[in-house]
Amino acid sequence: MTTPNLNYQEKSREYFSEDIMFVSVYPPDKGGLSEYAEALLGELSKKVDGKIIIITNSGKNQVNNNKKLEVIPVLKPNSFFSILKLALKLGFLKSKVIHFNLHMSIFGRSRLVNFFGLLVPAYAKLLGKKVVVTLHGIPETIKLEKVGLKNNFINKVGFTLALKILLKSVNVTIVLVKKYVEILRKKYGVKNVVWVPHGAWWTNQQPTWQNNNGNNTVLFMGYFGPYKEIEMVVSALKNLKNKYPNVRLIIAGMPHPNYPEEAKRIIDLASKADFVDYIGYVPQNQIPKLISKIRFVVLPYSTSTGTSGIVHFLSGLGVPFITTNTPEFLELKHQGAGIYLVKPTAKEFTKIFDKAFQDNHLMENLAEKSRSFALGRNWGKVAEIHLDIYKKYCI
Repeated sequence: MTTPNLNYQEKSREYFSEDIMFVSVYPPDKGGLSEYAEALLGELSKKVDGKIIIITNSGKNQVNNNKKLEVIPVLKPNSFFSILKLALKLGFLKSKVIHFNLHMSIFGRSRLVNFFGLLVPAYAKLLGKKVVVTLHGIPETIKLEKVGLKNNFINKVGFTLALKILLKSVNVTIVLVKKYVEILRKKYGVKNVVWVPHGAWWTNQQPTWQNNNGNNTVLFMGYFGPYKEIEMVVSALKNLKNKYPNVRLIIAGMPHPNYPEEAKRIIDLASKADFVDYIGYVPQNQIPKLISKIRFVVLPYSTSTGTSGIVHFLSGLGVPFITTNTPEFLELKHQGAGIYLVKPTAKEFTKIFDKAFQDNHLMENLAEKSRSFALGRNWGKVAEIHLDIYKKYCI
Protein backbone atom coordinates (compact mmCIF):
# COMPACT_ATOMS: atom_id res chain seq x y z
CA MET A 1 0.00 0.00 0.00
CA THR A 2 2.94 2.31 -0.56
CA THR A 3 1.42 3.61 -3.82
CA PRO A 4 -2.21 4.50 -3.16
CA ASN A 5 -4.74 4.70 -5.94
CA LEU A 6 -5.39 8.34 -6.83
CA ASN A 7 -8.00 7.55 -9.49
CA TYR A 8 -11.02 7.66 -7.20
CA GLN A 9 -14.36 8.32 -8.85
CA GLU A 10 -16.81 10.71 -7.22
CA LYS A 11 -19.40 8.19 -6.05
CA SER A 12 -21.04 6.96 -2.89
CA ARG A 13 -18.64 4.84 -0.79
CA GLU A 14 -18.98 2.80 2.37
CA TYR A 15 -18.75 5.14 5.37
CA PHE A 16 -16.40 4.62 8.33
CA SER A 17 -18.59 4.22 11.41
CA GLU A 18 -16.05 4.68 14.26
CA ASP A 19 -15.44 8.00 15.99
CA ILE A 20 -11.96 9.35 15.26
CA MET A 21 -9.80 11.33 17.66
CA PHE A 22 -7.39 13.58 15.72
CA VAL A 23 -4.43 15.13 17.58
CA SER A 24 -3.02 18.15 15.74
CA VAL A 25 -2.51 21.88 15.68
CA TYR A 26 -5.58 23.46 14.10
CA PRO A 27 -6.90 26.92 13.12
CA PRO A 28 -6.82 29.67 14.20
CA ASP A 29 -3.22 28.51 14.51
CA LYS A 30 -1.57 29.44 11.20
CA GLY A 31 0.84 27.27 9.30
CA GLY A 32 1.32 24.04 7.40
CA LEU A 33 0.10 21.38 9.81
CA SER A 34 -2.98 23.33 10.94
CA GLU A 35 -4.05 24.06 7.36
CA TYR A 36 -3.38 20.43 6.44
CA ALA A 37 -5.54 19.24 9.35
CA GLU A 38 -8.37 21.64 8.51
CA ALA A 39 -8.50 20.58 4.86
CA LEU A 40 -8.22 16.85 5.55
CA LEU A 41 -10.78 16.81 8.38
CA GLY A 42 -13.21 18.92 6.39
CA GLU A 43 -13.26 16.23 3.69
CA LEU A 44 -13.15 13.29 6.11
CA SER A 45 -16.17 14.66 7.98
CA LYS A 46 -18.21 14.19 4.79
CA LYS A 47 -17.30 10.52 4.65
CA VAL A 48 -17.63 9.23 8.23
CA ASP A 49 -20.71 8.31 10.24
CA GLY A 50 -19.11 9.07 13.60
CA LYS A 51 -17.64 12.27 15.05
CA ILE A 52 -14.11 13.57 14.66
CA ILE A 53 -12.80 14.90 17.98
CA ILE A 54 -9.90 17.29 17.44
CA ILE A 55 -7.41 17.47 20.31
CA THR A 56 -5.54 20.65 19.52
CA ASN A 57 -3.75 23.75 20.76
CA SER A 58 -5.46 26.14 23.14
CA GLY A 59 -7.53 28.95 21.75
CA LYS A 60 -10.88 29.65 20.15
CA ASN A 61 -10.80 27.10 17.36
CA GLN A 62 -13.10 27.24 14.38
CA VAL A 63 -14.91 24.28 12.80
CA ASN A 64 -17.21 26.32 10.52
CA ASN A 65 -20.41 24.97 12.09
CA ASN A 66 -19.49 21.42 11.07
CA LYS A 67 -21.50 19.26 13.49
CA LYS A 68 -19.26 16.24 12.94
CA LEU A 69 -16.18 18.10 14.23
CA GLU A 70 -15.65 18.73 17.94
CA VAL A 71 -12.65 20.74 19.18
CA ILE A 72 -11.02 20.17 22.58
CA PRO A 73 -8.13 22.59 23.28
CA VAL A 74 -5.32 20.91 25.23
CA LEU A 75 -1.90 21.50 23.68
CA LYS A 76 0.49 24.33 24.49
CA PRO A 77 4.03 24.67 23.09
CA ASN A 78 6.98 23.69 25.31
CA SER A 79 4.66 22.47 28.08
CA PHE A 80 5.12 19.16 29.93
CA PHE A 81 1.75 19.80 31.58
CA SER A 82 -0.05 19.85 28.22
CA ILE A 83 1.60 16.52 27.29
CA LEU A 84 0.25 15.08 30.55
CA LYS A 85 -3.21 16.54 29.84
CA LEU A 86 -3.09 14.99 26.37
CA ALA A 87 -2.27 11.57 27.82
CA LEU A 88 -5.14 11.86 30.31
CA LYS A 89 -7.60 12.87 27.58
CA LEU A 90 -6.72 9.78 25.58
CA GLY A 91 -7.74 7.65 28.55
CA PHE A 92 -10.99 9.48 29.30
CA LEU A 93 -12.36 9.75 25.76
CA LYS A 94 -13.94 6.65 24.24
CA SER A 95 -12.71 6.93 20.66
CA LYS A 96 -11.05 3.70 19.56
CA VAL A 97 -9.18 5.29 16.65
CA ILE A 98 -6.60 8.00 17.36
CA HIS A 99 -4.80 9.79 14.53
CA PHE A 100 -1.74 11.90 15.42
CA ASN A 101 -0.67 14.60 12.94
CA LEU A 102 3.00 15.18 13.78
CA HIS A 103 6.38 16.52 12.85
CA MET A 104 9.49 16.12 14.97
CA SER A 105 9.16 19.49 16.73
CA ILE A 106 5.37 19.74 16.90
CA PHE A 107 5.36 20.25 20.67
CA GLY A 108 7.68 23.29 20.65
CA ARG A 109 11.38 24.08 20.76
CA SER A 110 12.12 22.04 23.89
CA ARG A 111 13.86 18.78 22.99
CA LEU A 112 12.61 17.05 26.14
CA VAL A 113 8.99 18.11 25.63
CA ASN A 114 9.12 16.88 22.03
CA PHE A 115 10.72 13.61 23.10
CA PHE A 116 7.95 12.85 25.59
CA GLY A 117 5.27 14.18 23.25
CA LEU A 118 6.38 11.77 20.53
CA LEU A 119 5.96 8.90 23.00
CA VAL A 120 2.24 9.65 23.51
CA PRO A 121 1.17 7.54 20.49
CA ALA A 122 2.90 4.55 22.10
CA TYR A 123 0.98 5.25 25.33
CA ALA A 124 -2.28 5.41 23.33
CA LYS A 125 -1.50 1.96 21.89
CA LEU A 126 -0.99 0.63 25.44
CA LEU A 127 -4.50 1.87 26.23
CA GLY A 128 -5.83 -0.45 23.54
CA LYS A 129 -6.45 2.25 20.94
CA LYS A 130 -5.96 1.85 17.20
CA VAL A 131 -3.23 4.39 16.48
CA VAL A 132 -2.46 6.12 13.16
CA VAL A 133 0.40 8.60 12.88
CA THR A 134 1.01 11.03 10.01
CA LEU A 135 4.70 11.93 10.15
CA HIS A 136 5.45 15.04 8.09
CA GLY A 137 9.22 14.86 8.43
CA ILE A 138 11.97 12.53 9.60
CA PRO A 139 15.35 13.48 11.10
CA GLU A 140 17.32 11.34 8.62
CA THR A 141 16.55 13.80 5.80
CA ILE A 142 16.92 17.08 7.71
CA LYS A 143 20.21 18.97 8.02
CA LEU A 144 19.92 19.65 11.74
CA GLU A 145 22.31 22.60 11.77
CA LYS A 146 20.18 24.33 9.13
CA VAL A 147 17.09 24.22 11.36
CA GLY A 148 18.89 25.62 14.39
CA LEU A 149 19.80 22.32 16.10
CA LYS A 150 23.25 21.01 16.86
CA ASN A 151 24.20 17.96 14.85
CA ASN A 152 25.43 16.20 17.97
CA PHE A 153 25.15 12.81 19.63
CA ILE A 154 22.35 13.79 22.04
CA ASN A 155 20.07 15.14 19.31
CA LYS A 156 20.71 12.18 17.02
CA VAL A 157 20.09 9.59 19.74
CA GLY A 158 17.03 11.43 21.07
CA PHE A 159 15.35 11.68 17.67
CA THR A 160 16.23 8.09 16.77
CA LEU A 161 14.98 6.64 20.07
CA ALA A 162 11.70 8.58 20.05
CA LEU A 163 11.05 7.68 16.42
CA LYS A 164 11.88 4.00 16.94
CA ILE A 165 9.47 3.70 19.87
CA LEU A 166 6.76 5.53 17.93
CA LEU A 167 7.13 3.46 14.75
CA LYS A 168 7.23 0.14 16.59
CA SER A 169 4.15 0.97 18.67
CA VAL A 170 1.50 2.25 16.28
CA ASN A 171 -0.82 0.41 13.91
CA VAL A 172 0.31 2.37 10.86
CA THR A 173 2.51 5.36 10.03
CA ILE A 174 1.63 7.62 7.10
CA VAL A 175 4.38 9.65 5.40
CA LEU A 176 3.91 12.31 2.72
CA VAL A 177 7.22 11.71 0.93
CA LYS A 178 7.47 8.36 -0.85
CA LYS A 179 11.22 8.14 -0.23
CA TYR A 180 10.60 8.12 3.52
CA VAL A 181 8.88 4.71 3.30
CA GLU A 182 12.12 3.04 2.21
CA ILE A 183 14.23 4.93 4.77
CA LEU A 184 11.99 4.03 7.72
CA ARG A 185 11.61 0.39 6.70
CA LYS A 186 15.36 -0.05 6.20
CA LYS A 187 16.60 1.79 9.31
CA TYR A 188 13.84 0.91 11.80
CA GLY A 189 12.71 -2.45 10.46
CA VAL A 190 9.00 -1.58 10.33
CA LYS A 191 6.58 -2.70 7.63
CA ASN A 192 3.48 -0.70 8.54
CA VAL A 193 4.60 2.52 6.82
CA VAL A 194 2.57 3.83 3.86
CA TRP A 195 2.87 6.81 1.56
CA VAL A 196 -0.13 9.09 1.08
CA PRO A 197 0.19 12.24 -1.05
CA HIS A 198 -0.36 15.64 0.50
CA GLY A 199 -3.65 17.17 -0.62
CA ALA A 200 -3.87 20.19 -2.95
CA TRP A 201 -6.07 23.29 -2.66
CA TRP A 202 -7.94 25.46 -5.22
CA THR A 203 -8.91 22.51 -7.43
CA ASN A 204 -12.57 23.54 -7.64
CA GLN A 205 -11.91 26.95 -9.19
CA GLN A 206 -10.13 28.28 -12.24
CA PRO A 207 -6.39 29.03 -11.96
CA THR A 208 -5.57 32.72 -11.52
CA TRP A 209 -1.89 32.85 -12.55
CA GLN A 210 -1.33 34.87 -15.74
CA ASN A 211 1.68 34.82 -18.05
CA ASN A 212 2.13 38.58 -18.36
CA ASN A 213 5.10 39.81 -20.39
CA GLY A 214 7.24 42.17 -18.37
CA ASN A 215 5.94 40.93 -15.03
CA ASN A 216 9.13 40.53 -13.02
CA THR A 217 7.57 40.10 -9.58
CA VAL A 218 8.74 37.09 -7.57
CA LEU A 219 6.86 35.68 -4.56
CA PHE A 220 8.23 33.88 -1.52
CA MET A 221 5.48 32.47 0.68
CA GLY A 222 5.52 30.39 3.85
CA TYR A 223 6.91 30.20 7.34
CA PHE A 224 10.24 31.93 7.89
CA GLY A 225 12.97 29.68 9.23
CA PRO A 226 16.77 29.67 9.26
CA TYR A 227 16.86 27.07 6.48
CA LYS A 228 14.92 29.25 4.02
CA GLU A 229 17.65 31.21 2.28
CA ILE A 230 15.73 34.34 1.26
CA GLU A 231 18.97 36.36 1.25
CA MET A 232 20.10 34.23 -1.70
CA VAL A 233 17.02 35.32 -3.65
CA VAL A 234 17.61 38.99 -2.79
CA SER A 235 21.22 38.75 -3.98
CA ALA A 236 20.16 37.11 -7.25
CA LEU A 237 17.50 39.75 -7.95
CA LYS A 238 19.95 42.52 -7.10
CA ASN A 239 22.24 41.12 -9.81
CA LEU A 240 19.40 41.53 -12.32
CA LYS A 241 18.19 44.98 -11.21
CA ASN A 242 19.93 46.86 -14.01
CA LYS A 243 18.57 44.51 -16.69
CA TYR A 244 15.05 44.47 -15.19
CA PRO A 245 14.43 47.80 -13.38
CA ASN A 246 10.90 46.72 -12.31
CA VAL A 247 12.04 43.54 -10.56
CA ARG A 248 10.34 42.98 -7.19
CA LEU A 249 10.29 40.39 -4.43
CA ILE A 250 7.16 39.95 -2.32
CA ILE A 251 7.69 38.13 0.97
CA ALA A 252 4.44 36.75 2.36
CA GLY A 253 4.17 34.75 5.54
CA MET A 254 5.16 34.74 9.18
CA PRO A 255 7.87 33.34 11.46
CA HIS A 256 7.67 29.67 12.34
CA PRO A 257 6.52 29.30 15.98
CA ASN A 258 9.86 27.68 16.80
CA TYR A 259 11.81 30.57 15.22
CA PRO A 260 10.17 33.84 16.33
CA GLU A 261 13.46 35.72 15.88
CA GLU A 262 13.17 35.22 12.10
CA ALA A 263 10.69 38.13 11.86
CA LYS A 264 13.47 40.64 12.59
CA ARG A 265 15.70 39.08 9.94
CA ILE A 266 13.00 39.41 7.27
CA ILE A 267 12.03 42.96 8.25
CA ASP A 268 15.70 44.03 8.19
CA LEU A 269 16.13 42.38 4.81
CA ALA A 270 13.13 44.22 3.35
CA SER A 271 14.25 47.59 4.79
CA LYS A 272 17.66 47.34 3.12
CA ALA A 273 16.42 46.55 -0.41
CA ASP A 274 13.98 48.92 -2.11
CA PHE A 275 12.67 46.14 -4.39
CA VAL A 276 11.59 43.89 -1.49
CA ASP A 277 8.09 44.12 0.00
CA TYR A 278 7.26 42.27 3.23
CA ILE A 279 3.46 41.91 3.40
CA GLY A 280 3.13 39.41 6.27
CA TYR A 281 0.43 36.77 6.50
CA VAL A 282 -2.05 36.78 3.60
CA PRO A 283 -5.62 35.56 4.32
CA GLN A 284 -6.62 32.60 2.20
CA ASN A 285 -9.34 34.47 0.31
CA GLN A 286 -6.74 36.96 -0.96
CA ILE A 287 -4.31 34.35 -2.31
CA PRO A 288 -5.80 34.00 -5.84
CA LYS A 289 -5.52 37.75 -6.45
CA LEU A 290 -1.92 37.78 -5.20
CA ILE A 291 -0.99 34.91 -7.54
CA SER A 292 -2.42 36.79 -10.52
CA LYS A 293 0.24 39.50 -10.01
CA ILE A 294 3.43 37.42 -9.93
CA ARG A 295 5.79 35.75 -12.40
CA PHE A 296 6.66 32.72 -10.25
CA VAL A 297 7.06 31.47 -6.67
CA VAL A 298 10.56 30.85 -5.32
CA LEU A 299 11.30 28.39 -2.50
CA PRO A 300 15.02 28.67 -1.63
CA TYR A 301 15.43 25.97 1.04
CA SER A 302 18.83 24.70 2.16
CA THR A 303 17.03 21.64 3.58
CA SER A 304 13.44 20.41 3.63
CA THR A 305 11.56 19.28 6.74
CA GLY A 306 9.03 17.29 4.70
CA THR A 307 7.08 17.65 1.49
CA SER A 308 6.25 21.22 0.50
CA GLY A 309 2.96 22.52 1.84
CA ILE A 310 3.34 25.67 -0.27
CA VAL A 311 3.65 23.71 -3.53
CA HIS A 312 0.43 21.87 -2.65
CA PHE A 313 -1.26 25.04 -1.43
CA LEU A 314 -0.61 27.05 -4.61
CA SER A 315 -0.38 24.50 -7.45
CA GLY A 316 -4.13 24.52 -8.04
CA LEU A 317 -3.89 28.18 -9.04
CA GLY A 318 -1.53 27.19 -11.87
CA VAL A 319 1.61 28.87 -10.60
CA PRO A 320 5.21 28.07 -11.70
CA PHE A 321 7.78 27.25 -8.99
CA ILE A 322 11.54 27.70 -8.84
CA THR A 323 12.99 25.73 -5.95
CA THR A 324 16.26 24.38 -4.65
CA ASN A 325 17.12 20.78 -5.48
CA THR A 326 16.34 19.09 -2.16
CA PRO A 327 15.22 15.43 -2.42
CA GLU A 328 11.67 16.40 -1.43
CA PHE A 329 11.33 18.96 -4.25
CA LEU A 330 12.95 16.50 -6.65
CA GLU A 331 10.31 13.89 -5.76
CA LEU A 332 7.47 16.37 -6.34
CA LYS A 333 8.94 17.29 -9.73
CA HIS A 334 9.11 13.61 -10.70
CA GLN A 335 5.47 13.25 -9.62
CA GLY A 336 4.46 16.01 -12.03
CA ALA A 337 4.64 19.29 -10.08
CA GLY A 338 5.48 22.46 -12.04
CA ILE A 339 8.92 22.89 -10.47
CA TYR A 340 12.22 24.09 -11.92
CA LEU A 341 15.08 22.87 -9.71
CA VAL A 342 18.11 25.05 -8.94
CA LYS A 343 21.35 24.52 -7.04
CA PRO A 344 21.24 26.63 -3.83
CA THR A 345 23.59 29.47 -4.83
CA ALA A 346 22.93 33.11 -5.71
CA LYS A 347 24.77 32.59 -9.03
CA GLU A 348 22.44 29.75 -10.07
CA PHE A 349 19.34 31.66 -8.99
CA THR A 350 20.49 34.69 -10.99
CA LYS A 351 20.84 32.59 -14.13
CA ILE A 352 17.48 30.85 -13.75
CA PHE A 353 15.61 34.05 -12.78
CA ASP A 354 16.96 35.70 -15.94
CA LYS A 355 15.66 32.78 -18.00
CA ALA A 356 12.28 32.80 -16.23
CA PHE A 357 11.75 36.53 -16.87
CA GLN A 358 12.25 35.98 -20.61
CA ASP A 359 10.96 32.48 -21.37
CA ASN A 360 7.16 32.58 -21.56
CA HIS A 361 6.98 29.01 -22.83
CA LEU A 362 8.84 27.73 -19.78
CA MET A 363 6.50 29.58 -17.41
CA GLU A 364 3.37 28.38 -19.21
CA ASN A 365 4.62 24.79 -19.20
CA LEU A 366 5.34 24.86 -15.47
CA ALA A 367 1.96 26.49 -14.78
CA GLU A 368 0.10 23.76 -16.70
CA LYS A 369 2.00 21.06 -14.84
CA SER A 370 1.16 22.67 -11.49
CA ARG A 371 -2.55 22.67 -12.25
CA SER A 372 -2.57 19.04 -13.43
CA PHE A 373 -0.53 18.00 -10.40
CA ALA A 374 -3.07 19.60 -8.04
CA LEU A 375 -6.08 18.07 -9.77
CA GLY A 376 -4.54 14.62 -9.34
CA ARG A 377 -4.41 14.91 -5.54
CA ASN A 378 -7.33 17.05 -4.45
CA TRP A 379 -8.41 16.72 -0.82
CA GLY A 380 -11.41 14.53 -1.63
CA LYS A 381 -9.14 11.87 -3.13
CA VAL A 382 -6.70 12.12 -0.23
CA ALA A 383 -9.53 11.71 2.29
CA GLU A 384 -10.69 8.53 0.49
CA ILE A 385 -7.17 7.08 0.82
CA HIS A 386 -7.27 7.79 4.56
CA LEU A 387 -10.59 5.96 4.86
CA ASP A 388 -9.06 2.91 3.18
CA ILE A 389 -6.17 3.04 5.66
CA TYR A 390 -8.56 3.26 8.64
CA LYS A 391 -10.54 0.28 7.32
CA LYS A 392 -7.40 -1.80 6.77
CA TYR A 393 -5.53 -1.04 10.01
CA CYS A 394 -8.17 0.11 12.52
CA ILE A 395 -11.13 -2.28 12.26
